[in-house]
Amino acid sequence: MARILILFVVIALSACSYDQLAGAQPEASAGVFSGRADVIDGDTLDVAGTRIRLFGIDAPEVSQTCGRGDGSAWSCGQWSRSELVRLLGGRPVECQPRDVDRYGRIVAICYVQGRDVNAAMVESGAAHAYRKYTMGRCWRPTVS
Repeated sequence: MARILILFVVIALSACSYDQLAGAQPEASAGVFSGRADVIDGDTLDVAGTRIRLFGIDAPEVSQTCGRGDGSAWSCGQWSRSELVRLLGGRPVECQPRDVDRYGRIVAICYVQGRDVNAAMVESGAAHAYRKYTMGRCWRPTVS
């Protein structure tokens, strides 16, 4: 039994290569979802009828508001969704599945022209890194 458990752990860990953790674009495979994406909110896409939750990030719900220092509210959920729309720019996405969430959505790292969209949402401030599920994934800020 212990050997089976060890084998399972080794297989699970090998599925998460250093390049994927560091934000490199994965090679295309049969499990990749690609094509034009409709943005549902700041951390959810629809690709050809498949709901995809962006791995490792959490963004406000589209109807959510956030408070400013002066006590006023602003539409942070709408802004986060708009930021994801801007990052995609109408270009096709390629999403590498990592898991399935409790709602049945594919959880994936998505790329547009080689750029890690999940990391870009965190870097822009439109989403938070969801470190509980990322197993230490590196979020590296880009320098413009």
